[in-house]
Amino acid sequence: MIEDMGTKRIKIIDFGLARKLNPNEVIQDMAGTPEFCVNQAGEIGVGKVAQ
Repeated sequence: MIEDMGTKRIKIIDFGLARKLNPNEVIQDMAGTPEFCVNQAGEIGVGKVAQ
């Protein structure tokens, strides 16, 4: 994914564990680097209805 056409900087994106979800589904799987995850994601889930 190109971040800036002027500098030709790119961002590397990995969708290796991506999956299609039901629009009303709330997921509670833990993924990602623990140091960069919010604590609430594990407690309430992540999805359209999470607030």
